[in-house]
Amino acid sequence: MKILGVSGSLTGEKTSIGVYEALMAIKAENPEAETELLDLTAFRKKSPILKECEGANRTNE
Repeated sequence: MKILGVSGSLTGEKTSIGVYEALMAIKAENPEAETELLDLTAFRKKSPILKECEGANRTNE
């Protein structure tokens, strides 16, 4: 079984840590599983196209 965990957050580490922990829990239950983490934070640093979200903390007025 192959499992890919995707952390789509471009800022911070909380999402990446959560996905990583989930993958480790799966691996503990099924040692034969192949797991991989795709973390988009690494791509943001290399790509001018991917940018941080703007306006995520806005409220509707």
